Amino acid sequence: MSTNPEAEPEPETHPERLGAVEVDVAGVIGETTVALGDLLAWLPGVIVPLSREVGSPADVRIQGTTVAHAEIVAVDEQYALRISHVVAHARARAVRTPAP
Repeated sequence: MSTNPEAEPEPETHPERLGAVEVDVAGVIGETTVALGDLLAWLPGVIVPLSREVGSPADVRIQGTTVAHAEIVAVDEQYALRISHVVAHARARAVRTPAP
C-alpha cells in the first residue's frame, strides 16, 4: 500500500483468473546482430553464429521477456524445453499484472 495519498490505487489481482489465459512461448538458443547487407546475401548453407555455446541453456521468453531458462530436449521426435530455472521477477510480475 502506498503512503502517497495522490498515488493511484494498485489494481486488484486475481491470479486464479489467469490460469486459462494462453500465451505464446519461445525457446531462444542464442542471438546475433548482422549487417543488413550480410543478411541479404544469405543462401542455403550459410552458417550464422549465435551468442551461446553448445550446451548452454536456452532462454524461455514470453512477449520478449525472459521468464525461465531451459535445456532443449526431444520428446516424441519434437523439440521441447526442460525448465531448469524460473526467473523470480517474471513470476512475480505475471501474478501482479491485471487481466484486461
